[in-house]
Amino acid sequence: MPTLAWIVLVCAVVIAGVIVVFLPALRSIVGRMTLAESEKGSALSETVQGIRTVKSLALEPQRRAEWDMRVAAAGKLKLQAGRLANWPQTVINPIESFIQRGIIMIGAYIAMQDNTGVAVGGLVAFMMLGGRVTQPLVGLARLIEDFEEVRASIAQVAMVLNNPSETAAMQGGLRPKFAGAVSFEELTFRYPGSKQPALDKVSFSIPAGTMLGVVGRSGSGKSTVTRLLQGINREYSGFLKIDGVELREINLTHLRRSFGVVLQDNFLFRGTVRDNITAGRPGLTLNDVVRAARIGPTASGTVSPTRPTARIARESTAGPAVRPAAAPAPVPRSEPTVGFGYNRRRTFFVTSN
Repeated sequence: MPTLAWIVLVCAVVIAGVIVVFLPALRSIVGRMTLAESEKGSALSETVQGIRTVKSLALEPQRRAEWDMRVAAAGKLKLQAGRLANWPQTVINPIESFIQRGIIMIGAYIAMQDNTGVAVGGLVAFMMLGGRVTQPLVGLARLIEDFEEVRASIAQVAMVLNNPSETAAMQGGLRPKFAGAVSFEELTFRYPGSKQPALDKVSFSIPAGTMLGVVGRSGSGKSTVTRLLQGINREYSGFLKIDGVELREINLTHLRRSFGVVLQDNFLFRGTVRDNITAGRPGLTLNDVVRAARIGPTASGTVSPTRPTARIARESTAGPAVRPAAAPAPVPRSEPTVGFGYNRRRTFFVTSN
């Protein structure tokens, strides 16, 4: 049955060609659809997390309009992807029908011309084998949209999972005793996906016990400096040294335990104020907790368990050598707090707009 074999082979090549032709276009639109779905989810998450700001500024109409726009964009791309995915199946269906019915007709004609009867048995066997050859390709054409959606989803997950792990940096590295001297030497850092560097060839040095104020507009790199000091971002060029030791050579756990960080948004874990203050050092006594909580007392000497106070008290219990702090506005009792840290000869990085 060489004639039937060639017919099935040509049909299989045509089906494969149709899949190859439509694959790049479908891959592009599925990628855009996945990105639109991500933006839709981001808009929803941003609105829920910032609901206080939304309500205080009466932004409900704008956020609702943005949500509707994101939903419409994602739905439009979903419809386009579905229509495009139907085209390969529409083109392949006649070919599949020809393989199922046309082969029978041609094979029957060949069998009737054969007087030995061998061709009839060969036709039945060929029909069984031919279906096994073409069915996987036909099934792939039907699943091409699902295949591309899975591929795009895996690619987005891989963007997160393929980032370097901190496990090795937490297990190995140097564990020096810090005095607090910090130096940046020709340091350049660019966030992933950004074309412009957040820091470009920054160089400065400060001795131990210095209080350094970093002031600038939003996006000028103030927070980036504190992130680099904590080892959160380590993919930079140049050198960042603490007491002469390159930061990337220091054990990450040891490095972060040597820092006290007070951020703009102070997060408290579930539990009491005492639990939050002793989070880094659970062996502290009640007297140690009270002493740390009274870093920024009021005039009457009472303790106010606000989030900034609790966070500052939590960081002070570890006795850090370096303290990055971000303060977009004056924090209550900030002067006594800063004075406490400065008298203890700790290096301060204070960032503000």
